[in-house]
Amino acid sequence: MFGKLVPCGGGAVVPLLKPKLTVGRKSECDVVIACSSISGRHCELELIDGVWWVRDLQSKNGTAVNGHKIERNKIAPNNLLTLGRQRFMVEYQAQKKSAPPGPRDAEDDLALEFLMNDPDQKSAPELPTTADFEKSSPVLKTAAPLSRSQLPVIDFGKLVPCGGGAPIPLRASQLVLGRSPECDVRIRFPSVSSRHCKLTFENGYWMVEDLNSTNGTWVDGDRCDLDCLMPDSILGLDKHRFTIQYTPTGDNPPPVIKQRFKQSLLEKAGLVNKLSDHHLGGEDLPDDDLDRPKRYNLLEDDE
Repeated sequence: MFGKLVPCGGGAVVPLLKPKLTVGRKSECDVVIACSSISGRHCELELIDGVWWVRDLQSKNGTAVNGHKIERNKIAPNNLLTLGRQRFMVEYQAQKKSAPPGPRDAEDDLALEFLMNDPDQKSAPELPTTADFEKSSPVLKTAAPLSRSQLPVIDFGKLVPCGGGAPIPLRASQLVLGRSPECDVRIRFPSVSSRHCKLTFENGYWMVEDLNSTNGTWVDGDRCDLDCLMPDSILGLDKHRFTIQYTPTGDNPPPVIKQRFKQSLLEKAGLVNKLSDHHLGGEDLPDDDLDRPKRYNLLEDDE
């Protein structure tokens, strides 16, 4: 065995049985992961000079290493590999190019060579699947999945409550904040929506996207639909405010910086026109007559 993929959310360990494997949802892949966010042929893993490399195969939802989306990248031992919405810790022992393989690796290589060169085989042998490996391995049957406390921690920064309290660590490149227990970061206040907003670490910067929350998402006092959170920005979920602290890893912030929330709900629904100071209800009012009672007409357009 050349290493293994350990699911971060718990579950069966995926052994890496060959130095080159394809990973995807299709049954012909070497490692089959039945998840809707993973493409049919999602990525390729290859062991080069004792180090694993990953190459994205134009997957729909992308491949990332330690939270950074990549096309081809090295995977160091215990790095975080993200395929779609599935996350794995890549566990293996890196070897130098000149170092001889260990006893266990030599046995695995010999077994694979024997299978590939078996004269009785009329066609190429079928490689063992993950399920076959689990059945034949008493260690995998009895071993409990790693708990969150045993997994290596990747730090993307933290949210510090402005009113005091324990900081909230940001340990994934994409997090949903809200009141629901299904959220990645649960904030238990009645004024916070079940799925309030989403944080995404993009190009080395944190982005926040409002998820149609009832009371809005705010950045530095301005309500927004989408915004870039610079270090020490104030993130507000309704009236609950947090300071985001992190170190950017990108050269420049993402090109789309702000989409401020500027329309009322009635304006978004197209029920009223955006009114200026001198256009109230479709009539022009002189400057000296602005104290008259204002009349609004929702049925007629401005003439």
